[in-house]
Amino acid sequence: MKFFEISGRSHLKLEILELLANNPKTLSELSENLNKTKSTLSFQMKPLIDLGLIRKIRRGRNVYYETTELGAIVKDRIVELLKLKDVLTNAGDFFRNHDLSPIPKVLLNEIHMLRGCKVFVKDNPYELHPEWMDIVKGSAWIYGLSSVYHRDFPELFKNLAKEREVKIILTEDVFGKVMRECKEQLSEFLKYGRFFVCKNAKLAFIVAEKGFTLSLYNLNGTYDSLRVLICKTDEAVKWGLKLFEHYLTHSTDKIKIDWNINSA
Repeated sequence: MKFFEISGRSHLKLEILELLANNPKTLSELSENLNKTKSTLSFQMKPLIDLGLIRKIRRGRNVYYETTELGAIVKDRIVELLKLKDVLTNAGDFFRNHDLSPIPKVLLNEIHMLRGCKVFVKDNPYELHPEWMDIVKGSAWIYGLSSVYHRDFPELFKNLAKEREVKIILTEDVFGKVMRECKEQLSEFLKYGRFFVCKNAKLAFIVAEKGFTLSLYNLNGTYDSLRVLICKTDEAVKWGLKLFEHYLTHSTDKIKIDWNINSA
């Protein structure tokens, strides 16, 4: 029995590992919980016992089964593998056809956290996708980064910041354009929201209470304004927060700099 036989051929083995991870159970209890016969479970559990992933423990006259420390590790890796399969099924082309270098390697290794994601294709590059808007307008807090200028963003985020916690990171080029063209909105935004600037970041994303959105650059170096990945799971939000924190550590808080926005 190989590891991939456990992960790829029998979801029941994974169910057994998960069920026994938190609370040892007898074969009868397993049968009741999983709605499987004892003979079926005994057959499925034998290779898990042989590999040292579950063990028998005796309590009085009863024999219980529990997941071992090694079994817990294998269980977690199998779950990650299944989640990764889901991500690649739903968004494999999106990740293959875009530049992933702006995403830290540690987060690429955790890309399974985006399970449940969908890639939406817009007809109009200037359109704010309805799913994107639902996340932004439905969230009590919104953090984001953009390396591209969108004509609707200054007014939109100015209004959002009045009622929500908003933190925005812009690249230096985009910040310069906002300073030149949207000084009034920027000044109003800074009364409520937080503004940061980083030197370079070839991506755009929003992480908010209700979800995570991601736009990337094509492999030829151009920004893909038509495709956006959206995921509304708690795990995706956690992943997005890690991505935001990564860029925040490389950014400057514009509120802390002595500058006169009205004379810029």
